[in-house]
Amino acid sequence: MSHTENKVVYPKLQGAVNYRSWKQNMISLFKRDQAYEIAIGTELKPAKPTYLKNLTKLQFKDMLASRASA
Repeated sequence: MSHTENKVVYPKLQGAVNYRSWKQNMISLFKRDQAYEIAIGTELKPAKPTYLKNLTKLQFKDMLASRASA
């Protein structure tokens, strides 16, 4: 595991050589990101948001207007 600019980089899976450590790293990563249940299939993936993030007020207003006219 190494750190680069606020990211944690784990070694790639190399078959039986590092499977156990890779598996534990991936479980920890998914749990940290609160995505473990999604990854193992016990919880459904969330739907895509209806509206895009980081829109300006003008972009949001134009998007609403185009949807209303459709």
